Amino acid sequence: MGKCGLFIASMMIMHVSAAWSGQALTYAHIHTASKELHGQKIVAITFDDGPNPATTPGILKILDKYHVKATFFMLGQNVVRNPALVKDVARRGHEIGNHSFSHPNLAKLPAPRIASEIAKTQAALLKVGVRPQWFRPPYGAGLKKVSPIADASHLTCALWSVDTRDWMRHSPDAIDHAVMDTVKSGDVVLLHDTKKATLAALDGLLAHLRAKGYQFVTLSEWAKDVRDKQVGDEDAGALDNWDDSPLDQPLTVAQKGHVNPLG
Repeated sequence: MGKCGLFIASMMIMHVSAAWSGQALTYAHIHTASKELHGQKIVAITFDDGPNPATTPGILKILDKYHVKATFFMLGQNVVRNPALVKDVARRGHEIGNHSFSHPNLAKLPAPRIASEIAKTQAALLKVGVRPQWFRPPYGAGLKKVSPIADASHLTCALWSVDTRDWMRHSPDAIDHAVMDTVKSGDVVLLHDTKKATLAALDGLLAHLRAKGYQFVTLSEWAKDVRDKQVGDEDAGALDNWDDSPLDQPLTVAQKGHVNPLG
């Protein structure tokens, strides 16, 4: 994609996500919005924690095979290590989001540290020509605390509605079932492009979703579809209680020992 194309795509993403500025896409927002899509069978595939030169290229090839555009939430430290791979993801037309620099639990950090994690990743991505509009906090934690800080950097927080837990599953079939047993129109699926099992599962998963009639969208395209249906946020606001989110609680021992838990 040329410079002009990248600029136009960036401006389109800015326009779409501006509709959600200051309003995080929480679990309840996504579920409530999906009910208003009136039979559209759309699903947003998202990947966290990359890019990883051992697995991301293979995932890109499978996405190309099915003509699927996804949203990649990247860690700043991996952007710095793999700038050419970041450019390749963008060149193929995928959306790129900010996932912090080093994947800490932001709920445990003071505001200046949170701002630094976000800003360092933004700077790393800007250096390779990408300007993200979405931010996904690691573990989905601390959303109430993180959202206004992200918003100050013109980023909208976005969670997910289907958690494959592919970071802990070694069986491609288990990852496939985690999606196919629960997926519905309007879902946002959480995967990781750093996991070999995810790479092994992806081809079959996309084939199964397509066979069920699903269309694949990036997160900004998802937001546009929802905005076009004029979904309100009153019900979602009533359903969501950030303070009681289990992901805001201290990490378990198992999670502390795992570099990429939950997203």
